[in-house]
Amino acid sequence: MREIKFRGKTEQSGKWVYGHLIYWAGDYQIWETETNGKTHNYSVIPETVGEFIGLKDKNGVDVYEGDIYYKEDSYKNLFNRKTWFKISFEKGCFYEEVIKAENTLEHKSTQIGVYKVGDMLLLSKYNNDDFLHFKVIDNISDNTDILTVPS
Repeated sequence: MREIKFRGKTEQSGKWVYGHLIYWAGDYQIWETETNGKTHNYSVIPETVGEFIGLKDKNGVDVYEGDIYYKEDSYKNLFNRKTWFKISFEKGCFYEEVIKAENTLEHKSTQIGVYKVGDMLLLSKYNNDDFLHFKVIDNISDNTDILTVPS
């Protein structure tokens, strides 16, 4: 069974908190548990809430909905690509949405493997070993202008 947890930025300080998400009396809250078992609840900004997708990046960082990550790859001398993705949740599934793409085609006759901004790819095709090649670099709450993702 995968671990269900959320993160969000507190309304008071803007600090990230991690734990269980509840909606109480019109307020979104994250209940965070310390290592000693004590719990704290924090009111969070609803737009910053993201669910843990059950995977870690190559540095062991938990990956959450709203994260931005970078991937560089190539395929059989057909293309080289650098791609920036945002993790999204739609229609009951986690997706990676292309937010920036730099494609180099070695053979102009093919479009195989070319990503365009706005492409949505279902994340279920990845297992944890594949995701270990990616690196989380930001999130949409801290980088609201996702079209200018740092390269």
